Amino acid sequence: MPYHLTDEGVLCLWADHPLDESQIRAVAQTLVERGYESVAVCYLFSHQNRDHERRTGDILRQAAPGLYVSLSAEIAPVMGEYERSATALFNAYVGPVIDRYLAGLEQTLEQAGLRQKLLIVQANGGVATVAQTIPIFTIESGPAAGVVGAAHLASRLGHDNLIATDVGGTTFKVAIIRAGIWSHSSQTVLNQYQLRLPMIDLASIGAGGGSIAWVDGGRLRIGPRSASAHPGPACYGLGGDEATVTDADVILGYISPSAFLGGKMTLHPERAYQAIHERVALPLFGGDVVAAAAGIRRVVDSQMADLIRKSTLERGHDPRDFAMMAYGGAGPVHAASYALEAGCARLIVPYFATVHSAYGAALSDVRFSLQFSEPIVLQEDPTRIEAIFARMERQGGGALAAADVWHRGEPVADGDQVRRRRECLGCAERFTTYESAELLLPRVIKQSGVREPFNETKMRQGILRALEKRPVSMERIEAMLSQIKHALQASGEREVPSRVVGEEVMRQLKAVDHVAFVRFASVYRSFQDLNEFRAEIERLAEEELVAPQG
Repeated sequence: MPYHLTDEGVLCLWADHPLDESQIRAVAQTLVERGYESVAVCYLFSHQNRDHERRTGDILRQAAPGLYVSLSAEIAPVMGEYERSATALFNAYVGPVIDRYLAGLEQTLEQAGLRQKLLIVQANGGVATVAQTIPIFTIESGPAAGVVGAAHLASRLGHDNLIATDVGGTTFKVAIIRAGIWSHSSQTVLNQYQLRLPMIDLASIGAGGGSIAWVDGGRLRIGPRSASAHPGPACYGLGGDEATVTDADVILGYISPSAFLGGKMTLHPERAYQAIHERVALPLFGGDVVAAAAGIRRVVDSQMADLIRKSTLERGHDPRDFAMMAYGGAGPVHAASYALEAGCARLIVPYFATVHSAYGAALSDVRFSLQFSEPIVLQEDPTRIEAIFARMERQGGGALAAADVWHRGEPVADGDQVRRRRECLGCAERFTTYESAELLLPRVIKQSGVREPFNETKMRQGILRALEKRPVSMERIEAMLSQIKHALQASGEREVPSRVVGEEVMRQLKAVDHVAFVRFASVYRSFQDLNEFRAEIERLAEEELVAPQG
């Protein structure tokens, strides 16, 4: 494409110049001749104007019908050409395989009599149809579903604050659920590449049941290498000869060789003994296999506890305020150790811990996360930001309609069953904002049974109480309430439950003042129903409320 250099040496493309379509067709011909299966397309500033990328995609598909085309503007329409191109490239790498698999699976299920749409779990904690699934968005989708299941189960058990821990064969993952809500991330690192993906925020290390124990210059190390499913740990008897965490658990008696997999698979403790003896016990423990096994377990449990501390203490969370849930194939075997070391007082192990992520997948809502980057110099007219969100929400509404989800015999595209969340992340040094809108469509509508209408006076009193003697101005409080009222009016719902407003108040208070957020949440979250909450607000109203001055 034509370009020029600015005075600062920046390479700029002529956005208004037509594409050299003959050049693109020549590239397509080269791709076909060399047998390429897929291609990624990324143009500078395509997140602002997608026309060139879309036209390029059309030409490539026409010239090479079997070619998989990955467009950065459709996958990661955000600022940062490196991250956008890396995301498009990884999508091109996995896209053909995943597309073929999902198409074959959907066809097989339809032939077997499936009448509902096949829904695929996404990294953002939701599900989408096969046609709407972007292959790279399925990365870490299994662990994301586990977090969804953990949040739901913890809520049923009365725990709003939860540390969700997932121990599989290769990795240990941690997610923090605060006030019943998990956090999201807009990017991840995959093999040292920065990718822009909307996903549940999960921290992970290479520590699991299949992690290999090895000696590094006189030190015992665990992971990140894994024995994988095949050949697996030495005790599986499938040819593995490396010492793993599972082998140590067998030697120490945490896993019964005869009861493994419900008695359907017999383990071989003698092979676990041999692997640990040769690989760990002889070089480090004078041949003492039990001591070596205990050392393996102690190291891996410490690594897990360390990740929990990094995910909590280093982010301002006190683990003592959280319950912990352990699931995954090896989670319940190690949870008592790493939970105690991390400082958690309450531990929850789901009955079906080994298939907990499948449980979360069955609970997941239809969810679409949309992204957009816009250069903005603050203070900007809020109508510009509102227009961006409105456009994204229209796109999300179209995606929901295309998902063709039905409830009680009727298609659901918008209305009471749809929940929206807006996020705006600022970057002051670059004078930009990163906009994201998310639309969620529950497949099973959950009725709370409580429809206490929003009472602005009572809610105002609760906010004032939370902000008492805090360095927040009355103007900020009024702006907060005005924004909430505007959102309620825009929703078109005649009676909005107080619980919905309360959740929004907590979200905004958290951004304004953390102490005020904790105060409000401690009152709001400590009651079983809204009647008790209303009574408490009325009691607080009788006390003297001092409006804070900024």
